[in-house]
Amino acid sequence: MPAPNALTVAEVHAMIDSLGDVRRALKLETPENLSRLYRDLRLELG
Repeated sequence: MPAPNALTVAEVHAMIDSLGDVRRALKLETPENLSRLYRDLRLELG
């Protein structure tokens, strides 16, 4: 049984597609852009 918060492969692909040009977002690595990218990917840094 998958973990309750686990994402499906389709959900991960949809999240990546919704980000648009990820390569450009990573090149423009200002704190604001990275924060938005992490938020959109639902990443949390400890």
